[in-house]
Amino acid sequence: MGNLRDGGIIIVGVSEDDDRWTLTGISNLDLIGYDPDEMMDQINAYVSPYVDVDIVSVEHEKNIFLAIRAREFAELPLVCKKNGPNNSDLVEGAVYVRPAAGRPRTTRITKAEEMRDLLELAAEKRARQMLETGRRIGQVDMQTTRDLFDKEIKDL
Repeated sequence: MGNLRDGGIIIVGVSEDDDRWTLTGISNLDLIGYDPDEMMDQINAYVSPYVDVDIVSVEHEKNIFLAIRAREFAELPLVCKKNGPNNSDLVEGAVYVRPAAGRPRTTRITKAEEMRDLLELAAEKRARQMLETGRRIGQVDMQTTRDLFDKEIKDL
């Protein structure tokens, strides 16, 4: 989800059975053994540069859920940095996304359109960073469109 525009949210404690969603929550035993720092370490052990994640517990109808928000990558797209455990789909060097259409799932990029979308997002981020740097060092005019408009109608 970190390779998606605006990232995404995972809710732990929800299950699906035959297209029906059930809000089961997390058991107290699982919640006691939960350590957000350990979870972050586990996630970031497999991704480079890193995933910016917020993890919060939420109570709803007497059940506890974990909401995990993966933020959109900050500068560079996220790449798998090591193979996952046996029988895992995680492959070192692979790039994963959540396809826009169909059932929500994470897939390895195999289509040109998915790669183009990711590269476009990275290019937009880089362009914004370059403009901001230019503004800070005085190479890009800091005038807003409002300033330009006011200047243009000044003599009217």
